[in-house]
Amino acid sequence: MRTIFLGGHILTMNETEAEAILVEDGRIAAIGSSDRLRSLHPDAEVRDLGGRTLMPGFVDAHGHFAAYAMSLLQLSLREARDMDTLLGLVADRANSTADMGWVDARDYDPSKLSERRDPSLEELDSACPDKPLCLHHVSGHLGLFNSAAMEALGLDSYRLEEGPFISAIQRIPAGSPEDVYRVLLEAQERFASYGITTAQEALIKREMVPLVKPLVESPDFWIDVMGFVDATNRVEVMDMLGFPAGEWNGHLKVKGVKILLDGSPQGGTAWMEEPYLDGHNGGATVGIGDMHRYLREAAELGLEVAVHCNGDAACRALVDEAEKVSEETNLRQHVVMVHAQFLTPDLMDRMKAIGMEPSFFVSHAWYWGDLYVDLFGRDRADRLSPCGTALSKGMRITIHQDEPVLEPWPMDSMFCAVNRVTENGDIRGEGERIGVMDALRAVTVDSAGQNREPGIGEIRESFFADLIVLDRDPLRCEPSELRDVRVLETIKRGKTVYRAGEDRR
Repeated sequence: MRTIFLGGHILTMNETEAEAILVEDGRIAAIGSSDRLRSLHPDAEVRDLGGRTLMPGFVDAHGHFAAYAMSLLQLSLREARDMDTLLGLVADRANSTADMGWVDARDYDPSKLSERRDPSLEELDSACPDKPLCLHHVSGHLGLFNSAAMEALGLDSYRLEEGPFISAIQRIPAGSPEDVYRVLLEAQERFASYGITTAQEALIKREMVPLVKPLVESPDFWIDVMGFVDATNRVEVMDMLGFPAGEWNGHLKVKGVKILLDGSPQGGTAWMEEPYLDGHNGGATVGIGDMHRYLREAAELGLEVAVHCNGDAACRALVDEAEKVSEETNLRQHVVMVHAQFLTPDLMDRMKAIGMEPSFFVSHAWYWGDLYVDLFGRDRADRLSPCGTALSKGMRITIHQDEPVLEPWPMDSMFCAVNRVTENGDIRGEGERIGVMDALRAVTVDSAGQNREPGIGEIRESFFADLIVLDRDPLRCEPSELRDVRVLETIKRGKTVYRAGEDRR
C-alpha cells in the first residue's frame, strides 16, 4: 500500500526539505513536492495533514520499558505533598489489597513533602500494619520498608540504598503472568501516545528476562526495544534470552551491557568529588576494578556500553577507565555516559578523544532543580546536565526521561533542555540552554545515532516509516509551550498504532 502525506509541516531532521513524502511497504519511498508525488503515484492514498506537523517518531535515548510497565502495577505517590496524604494513600491501598499481598508503592519523594523527611517506621506500620509494604524512592535507588516487609525479606534496616535495596526488591513477588502481559501492552500504548516508536530497556537483569520475552514471542507487540543487559551477570542473562546480541529478535535487540557506577543526586547517593553541603560524598556502587573488567570484556566482544554516572567523581572514574581500556585494547569502544549530571568540561574533551558520548537527564532542572540548590549550592546546581557546553564542544548529545522515574514524554525533556526552569520558576543554568532544533535532534536522529540504530530518527528515502503527527510545529511555538505539544498519531512501519482519542488495545 502506498500513502502520500502532504499539506502540513514536515520535519525531516536532516538537510532535506519536504513538501510531501510517499510511504510504501513500511518505508519512506520518496520525498518531494505534492504535485510530483501525486502525479507519479495516482493510485496512492493521500493523507492531508491539515497544517499539522509530521516528523520522525521519537527514539528513547535511555529508559526502562519493562520496568515502566511493572510500575503500572504499583501505587503512585507522585502527587503526595504532605505526610498525611502519603500515608493515607498507602492505607487506602493496604485496605483494598486482597489477602496478605504486598503493597508496592512508587514515586516516593521526601523533597516534595511539606515535612521534607522520610516517614518513620512507626508511621509506615500504622498506615500498613499487617501487609508487607515497600516505598520506592522516585530515583529508583533507595526505598523504605515496613516491619512486615522487613520480616518477609529478612532485613535489618527499614531504609535501604543502592545494591541492598535492588537486591531486596527483586524478592518482592511480581504480578501474575496475566497482569504482567496486560501492563506491557498498556506501556506500549502509553509510549505510542507520547510518540515513541523505538524504546529502551536499559537494565535487563535475570529477574527481568520473563518481562521482555513477550517482545520476542508475541505478535501483540510492535514497539522496538533496544536492550542492555546487566554487566554483572551478562553471560547468564544472554543464555536465558537465548539469542546473540546485535540482532533483532522479534521486537527486542540486545545492544550491549549496562554498568551502574553511582546513585542519584536527589537521593543523596551520587558520587561527588566535592561533598554535598551536608558533608558526605556519596560513592561508587561498583568496584573500579570490576568496572574496568566489564568495559574491557565489552570492548573485546564488540558490545556497546551504557554507564550510569551522575556525580562528577563517577564521570571522572568512567573516563579514566575507558581511556585505559582503549590504550590496552587499541579498540574504539562505543560508551554512553548515562545521566551525566555533573559532567565537567575537561572530561568532555577526553570523552571526544575516545568516542564516548553523554545522554543527559536534563529534566532534573524542573523536577529537582530547586532541591539541587539545597544539596549542592547554586553554583553547582546551575551546572547540572551541561547540554549547552557539550554542544559547544561539538559533542553529539541525547536527552531522556529515564522512565519510570518520569513519564516517557520526550517533549517534556525538550521543554526542560530548552528552558531549564525549575518548578518554583528559577532558572537553572541559563548558559546551558539549548535550541529547539538541538533538542529535537536529541530525541530523534541523534538518539538513533548514539544508539547505533540505522534507518530511524529521520525522514529519508529508504528509512523506516516510523512517524508521528503533532498538533503543532515545535519549531514555531514558544519554548514555554513545548510541553503543550500533543501527539495526534503515531505510525510504526507505515501503520497507525496510536491515534488520539482511540483506545487500540
